Amino acid sequence: MAWLYGIARRVLSNHYRSTDRRGRLVTRLGRAASRPPTEPDEGPDVVTRALARLRPDDREILTLAAWDELSNDEIAATLDLKPQTAAVRLHRARARLARELAILGYPPEHENPVKSRDGSRTPQRVNGNEPDHDEEPSR
Repeated sequence: MAWLYGIARRVLSNHYRSTDRRGRLVTRLGRAASRPPTEPDEGPDVVTRALARLRPDDREILTLAAWDELSNDEIAATLDLKPQTAAVRLHRARARLARELAILGYPPEHENPVKSRDGSRTPQRVNGNEPDHDEEPSR
């Protein structure tokens, strides 16, 4: 019977954490809504419309990550997935959301951090060897 009390305690704990997170989200959205938008289509309304354009699976994993603030491991446990699969699905869902936001005219906040700025993916130092700066790079 003690295990039942443990389960009830964890369920209530999750409920209180979720309620607290929702309260913080409402506060953040209220602050964002009170600022004058720089463009007419900017704000939480755009995010809601972009989310509505996504598949239900993408919406679910994005809301688990953003609104419920779950880690990849927690998302994996919730959706009965491997953590690596959850990470890949979350990455792809974020990319789809970014595309939908771009379609709706919401500008990205930053450049893609995955792409190299100088176009080269080879590090300057490989296996302890530093490149010779006197020689022309071989192509």
